[in-house]
Amino acid sequence: MRAVQKFVWVFGITGIYLGLPLAGQAAFQGSILVYARSSTNGQAPPPLTSALLNGGNSRGFGTNDLVTYTGSFETGLYAVEVSSVAEGYVLRQSTTDPNALNDPYSAFGNPRYVAMSEGTNATFVSFQFDPVITAAAGVRDAWTMQKLEHAAVAFEYRTTGGATVAVGKYPWSAEYATNWTTDVTGRFPANTILYLADYDLTVSKSGYLPYNEINIITNAAPGDAYNLGTVFLEPEDSNTNRIADAWEVLYFGTGSSVSTNADPDGDGMDNRSEYVAGTDPTNALSCLQVESSVISNGFFELRWNVEPDHTYIVCGTTNLCADSWVQIGGPWEAAPDQYEMVWVETNTDLSWNNLYRVEVVSSWWLGTNQTLINTNRPAPPSGGGGVYTNGPPIPGL
Repeated sequence: MRAVQKFVWVFGITGIYLGLPLAGQAAFQGSILVYARSSTNGQAPPPLTSALLNGGNSRGFGTNDLVTYTGSFETGLYAVEVSSVAEGYVLRQSTTDPNALNDPYSAFGNPRYVAMSEGTNATFVSFQFDPVITAAAGVRDAWTMQKLEHAAVAFEYRTTGGATVAVGKYPWSAEYATNWTTDVTGRFPANTILYLADYDLTVSKSGYLPYNEINIITNAAPGDAYNLGTVFLEPEDSNTNRIADAWEVLYFGTGSSVSTNADPDGDGMDNRSEYVAGTDPTNALSCLQVESSVISNGFFELRWNVEPDHTYIVCGTTNLCADSWVQIGGPWEAAPDQYEMVWVETNTDLSWNNLYRVEVVSSWWLGTNQTLINTNRPAPPSGGGGVYTNGPPIPGL
């Protein structure tokens, strides 16, 4: 189930409440007509919408799309502003000027100047609101769990005529808007704002198979904030060796077909292990290894090197020959700037007989306790509740 919350934008820009009648001008009777409408609600404005004239004289629209200021005016400019505290409504923005909303001379400004002059019985100004929702998610590599930066995010909706329309920026048609891509932490950008509709989702990145989910958002209401969880992108693997093509090219060159079990740098870790661990298969000094293990004051300390965004656990066993390991610490994910982890066993009387190892965990599992985490791929036949006697399955199998 997708997590949905509500968000509220309150519109109203202070500091420009100026009525600028020209000195010495005679007063005359006139009207300023202020329209406010929702793009999906016919003639009605969003709930709880009101108008201000020159920073005062607040008037609510109620269920009508019009409020009228009638009285004595002088020739000059008058500032009209609208605001709504309803959840999930934004004022329509310019497609050419990102600052238009703050420009009272702009046709999109709020407040906005309107001119009054003798001989003009009435002038009008119109504001349009759009109901919107927001979406958030993280994107990771489906095999190594690394957070993926620069993944392209696009949503698609279908028109009443059946056509599919893709949107990948906000405001959608604005010349100045940039396409949505994930940030350095793999997160959707903060301005992933969608107009009210049902949506499919596509996430793509060079070197990965695209992710698609149909009807990921349906029956939304204005102000809904969707947390879509984590999207896992599966790497391209043209030679089906369970190692990403991009990784092979990075370390062994274009056209290479890397042997999974080979150990070209002779550090004791084969290519598949180096790939999952995020280490360099051509550098013997780059490998997952315990840097120190110390017993002091009854405590046992284990220290090892890590790679950012990778997840680690500590396992223990009482019998090396049986190769039966139990998770006793973790999982812990390395931070973007972290290159070392330390774990301390405070109870050295446990029956592990000081037999420990560190494991790097792939995207299928949080650890050997068989806790399955969310992936795009079907769960294994056990449904995540059984026991795999040979350890967690390798992604790609």
